[in-house]
Amino acid sequence: MRKRAGCCSLCDVEVFEVGDRKPNGDPKQILAPLENARRLTLVLWSGHTANLTLCGECQLTPDRMSEIHATMVEALHRGTQHRTIPLEPAAAETERRMLYMATQDIPMGVLEDRLWTEVR
Repeated sequence: MRKRAGCCSLCDVEVFEVGDRKPNGDPKQILAPLENARRLTLVLWSGHTANLTLCGECQLTPDRMSEIHATMVEALHRGTQHRTIPLEPAAAETERRMLYMATQDIPMGVLEDRLWTEVR
């Protein structure tokens, strides 16, 4: 699944107020979180953490961890594809390694699950 900005990482429903939109309808300007938006902090295999957003209906169960990992890696990769100015060779190599490490650094579990309205 293609992750859209401002949307649930599992079902793709909007969980933030949206200002402007891109020509394809995707959110361009993300505003305040909706009341049901939840921020999950995942602990990764390396010990690092990653944050993602879910709606109030979706649950991140153990059997969906590989799905969410694939979504996270795809979003990270897509975020590197829209440059107008190429990276210097050293920066491009660093980015390539970061993307590779992201494919290996799988989520192990949920460290925290709270409403976005509680996040400061």
